[in-house]
Amino acid sequence: MQNTILFIDDEPSVLEALEWTFADEPYRCITCQDPFHALEIMSETDVAVVVSDQRMPGMNGADFLAEVKSRWPETERIMMTAYQELDIALMAINMGRVSNLIYKPWEEAELRRVIRTAVEDYTLRVSMKQQSAVLTGRNEALQRNNQSLAKMLRHVEKMASLDNLVLQLTVNEKKFHDKSISEEAIFDHFTMLTKTSN
Repeated sequence: MQNTILFIDDEPSVLEALEWTFADEPYRCITCQDPFHALEIMSETDVAVVVSDQRMPGMNGADFLAEVKSRWPETERIMMTAYQELDIALMAINMGRVSNLIYKPWEEAELRRVIRTAVEDYTLRVSMKQQSAVLTGRNEALQRNNQSLAKMLRHVEKMASLDNLVLQLTVNEKKFHDKSISEEAIFDHFTMLTKTSN
């Protein structure tokens, strides 16, 4: 499955350059000029990496990426900015809205490296989340099994307790029966002795 990268910039020439840069990479690239439309795209598509320009009409890049973080925390967020906007970009990084910066104009090799690293981080994070969900499911199943086993153990203990009671009653009955037989035997023996002595 291809990872999706979403590029947001209000300048069509920048988006065309980004599409050309990543044409031979194993990613699905989507471009968008409007941050609000980009949010709609993200609602319908799993996006691994979002690359957003800082200066856009309607919503700046820092606010857009903050919204992405709140709705899709696994998605890697990268801001494109000019050097003169460095203070805004650093503030966005410090607030946790952005995981990396790309400066305009960018160097192609650096841009590819940053995107590759972001995709790897996203893939790792999603994999860890899936493994965590599997482990949580297994833990819940183990807890249910433990509860069932505990219930069965209580039942076995009750049955063992009943078996002990039955065994005690049987032993007591045998003792009583043996005692009755002994008393009968003594009585019969006494009766026989009495008859013989007459």
